[in-house]
Amino acid sequence: MTKMKNRGVPIMLVTTDYPPEIGGLQTYSYRIARDLPGGRLSHVLVGRDRNVNAAALPKPAPGVGLILRNGRTRWRAFGWSLWSLPYFRLRGRAAFFLHMQWTTAIPSWILKKLGAGTGYLVLVHGAELIDPGRPLIAFLRKAVLSGADAVVAGSRHTAEIVTQLGIRCRRLEVIPYGNPLEGALKANRALRASRGGGPGSIRKITPPLLLCMHRLVARKGTALLLEALAGLRDLPWTLEIVGQGEEKASLIEKSRALGLQHRIRFLDPVDESGKIPKMKTAALFILPSLPPIRNNHVEGLGLTLLEAQSLGLPVLASRTGGIPEAVQEGRTGILFRAGDVEDLRGKLSDLLGSPERLSALGAEGPAWVEAHFSWKEGLRTLSALLGEVTEIADAKGAGRR
Repeated sequence: MTKMKNRGVPIMLVTTDYPPEIGGLQTYSYRIARDLPGGRLSHVLVGRDRNVNAAALPKPAPGVGLILRNGRTRWRAFGWSLWSLPYFRLRGRAAFFLHMQWTTAIPSWILKKLGAGTGYLVLVHGAELIDPGRPLIAFLRKAVLSGADAVVAGSRHTAEIVTQLGIRCRRLEVIPYGNPLEGALKANRALRASRGGGPGSIRKITPPLLLCMHRLVARKGTALLLEALAGLRDLPWTLEIVGQGEEKASLIEKSRALGLQHRIRFLDPVDESGKIPKMKTAALFILPSLPPIRNNHVEGLGLTLLEAQSLGLPVLASRTGGIPEAVQEGRTGILFRAGDVEDLRGKLSDLLGSPERLSALGAEGPAWVEAHFSWKEGLRTLSALLGEVTEIADAKGAGRR
């Protein structure tokens, strides 16, 4: 058994989102596993796809054990967590569970109801809270979140969803995600200094390069962006779409049908180290996510928007979910009406026609992200919260004993 170096109650992080899978939640899980201050974690329990080599998973902090289970889907994760969590509780390897998804917290809720002296905290992100027409799912979600010692939302919008669903949490806290790109602000400052100017001086690329970096699924609105660009043929621009997903083939075909194939490049996903070079060469970052009414999806915050702004890259994004919290509208980026192709086209036309405005938007991004979205500060706040709730849970367990 791995030697525990945590202070107080042994805490196990449970997640189905973890590198080498690429994504905001995967990054968040890993940062908690590696950087959570206070030595609070004892183990990290990761649900992975069967084809992912265990050696490819990055290690958590020294002294924190990494335990693997096969299966990342909702019900597969529920299955292995149902027997794993009681086992680890009985073995003394965890007395408190930190869940990245509410579905893996169902066994924690059961253990707590049985008086097993187990506490848990659940992180919520947005999309997983919207699952209409499934009464059993709704019941379990409400029970799990209501019974948690604390629920942490990544944005104010996500916290509002919890409240609107009628879930009465014992403690609901908002801890915004931080900028995932380590060293991005430092790299941006160094690049500006080497070029002898502000952020705008590093983006004089002709024609202007537009950048999208997300999963290629319908709810991300990539098809809407192609439709908007089809009406801007007279303006100079190129577009790079970085990502994979079920919609990739249809998007490539759509670009051909619109006669845009010579101005658009589809590229494979990149990891954190690959994002910085891409964002350095772009003139505008675009996240055209669709509104929930059309796809039952919510953008919890939009971590790629923080990444882009931290590098002095202006952003254009839809006004939906927690995105307005991530962008200082009119200063670091522009928002358009989600799902409205005409509004998107109009905003794009204005920005492409005004290089000076793009430079001005980019100039304020790094300071905005640095002031409001710090990984270090967010993890420090989460660690302090864990200290409070585990102390309370431990005291209650001692009282029952």
